[in-house]
Amino acid sequence: MVNKSDNDLKISSFLSEVQKLFPQLDTLMEVYPSTTLEKCVASVYKEVIVFARVASEYFTRFSGQYFVY
Repeated sequence: MVNKSDNDLKISSFLSEVQKLFPQLDTLMEVYPSTTLEKCVASVYKEVIVFARVASEYFTRFSGQYFVY
């Protein structure tokens, strides 16, 4: 149970940090517009979405609900 609580805090902290940093990605794209940077930003968004899905599955597993994507 201690690991779950620690994991919950780490996941919540990470998601909060990502929420703060996402707007900076848009600013970065405005300052340094390039196809390469655009692909990198898209990759970051994709990976965060994948992480959020896995985190949702993790949290719902302990709440008695389980979602399948």
